[in-house]
Amino acid sequence: MITLEKQFTVTPEQVCCEMGYAADSAPAPRVAALIKEHLDGAQPLIKPSYSYLLRRIELVFGASVLLEDGAVFHSRTIARLLERADEVAVFALTIGGELEDEAARLAREGFVLQATVLETIGSLYTQQLTDWVETRIEDLAHVRGQTISRRFSPGYCDWDVSQQKTVFHLLRDDCAGISLTDSCLMIPRKSMSGIIGIGDSGITDYNPCRTCEKHDCVGRR
Repeated sequence: MITLEKQFTVTPEQVCCEMGYAADSAPAPRVAALIKEHLDGAQPLIKPSYSYLLRRIELVFGASVLLEDGAVFHSRTIARLLERADEVAVFALTIGGELEDEAARLAREGFVLQATVLETIGSLYTQQLTDWVETRIEDLAHVRGQTISRRFSPGYCDWDVSQQKTVFHLLRDDCAGISLTDSCLMIPRKSMSGIIGIGDSGITDYNPCRTCEKHDCVGRR
């Protein structure tokens, strides 16, 4: 596990967009003040950490991907994603549990709007950390003359969320301080796990969103 001292930046505009405000509309002054207040207070609550490892892909067959240590991913989408890959990076990351604990406290005390603002800020920090970790993996691939695929997490497309167990089994004791519940939810909740393929340039070609009919999917790219 690597704990980061790096500070990410979330802007009021990003928070407003994530909360559903249109680009040409501004929140009420009270909401704008709350956003600024919680942005100022959120940074000390962010404790980012991450871990990842590389595993060689032994075989892609049908809707399954066999890795070097015997682990298997079951998903037609993931099989298509990794069919041209040589390796897969398996990762987990989190911003820690302090922010969500504070949001839960606010909600219990009846400050629902404040809790919503803080939860939104936490989600944006988690997204920034995920993008940052993806960039680190991409840099590693480029040094080796390779490139990366799109990233995917269990629960996306036809990759069942139960395969979180496979991801965490691969990471074993280096899961960035994240635990997995029996129903495959991550604790802390402001966490992300998943995979990124590493291989030659053709690996970037596959995008399942081009043929998927679920147009309201939040992960559509």
